[in-house]
Amino acid sequence: VPATGAPGQQIQLHGVGFAPGLDVAVFVGRSATDLVDEPLAEATVGQDGALQSTFTLPTSWADSGAAITEPS
Repeated sequence: VPATGAPGQQIQLHGVGFAPGLDVAVFVGRSATDLVDEPLAEATVGQDGALQSTFTLPTSWADSGAAITEPS
């Protein structure tokens, strides 16, 4: 939540259907094969298979410092 976001926006992540106890990490990148090294958020899946986490979408890329300018 929200379904789309812009740099600097707070994002609420909700997920279902995961294996209970699974550790999940959220990464961002220019593409699925170009992710930053550090996760933006981490969560452990509950016994019901659901997870929840909140993070702020960065305003700049960690590796270069360049501004993230593409809204989703």
